Amino acid sequence: MKLTNAIGLIAAHLAGMYLGAQEVRAEYGDVVMAKLSAERGVAPVVFSHAKHRGGYRCNVCHGELEFVMQTGGTQIDMEMIDNGRFCGACHNGRIAWGAKECQRCHTGQTPQVDVKAKRTKPGGVNWVESLQRGKIKPRANLDGSVQYIRYDRDIVMPAKDTGLNDVLFSHAIH
Repeated sequence: MKLTNAIGLIAAHLAGMYLGAQEVRAEYGDVVMAKLSAERGVAPVVFSHAKHRGGYRCNVCHGELEFVMQTGGTQIDMEMIDNGRFCGACHNGRIAWGAKECQRCHTGQTPQVDVKAKRTKPGGVNWVESLQRGKIKPRANLDGSVQYIRYDRDIVMPAKDTGLNDVLFSHAIH
């Protein structure tokens, strides 16, 4: 199996973990955040990886902004966002629309996106190819002041479930 196919399968698996049995469906790596929304009686937030990935490298959100890559691992509420944490680092009225425009995020619907990245198969975007061909030029940090530093180390992550192959994570690709 080619590495890009393996990465696509991993992304689909992770998206499936996030989506679970929720009513709202997402595509192209979108994440439905419904737990706190349901408790507070508002529509779920659908985070669009497609809209954000072209502008920022993964480490910006999953490092600098401290979003964890585990279902339900990041508990976000409006107070945190209003204080500039998580989504509020950008959705502050300067970088992107302000957090008070609730309906822009709490839609409960998968956003319609015009992704510049080439879709490889239904339900997938080939981010690696898009990056290599210069179709996207994501920033290495939030304010764009840091140049991307290439890190080529590969890591083998053992599969936790029987019947699954170990996963090769390539830093060079990501």
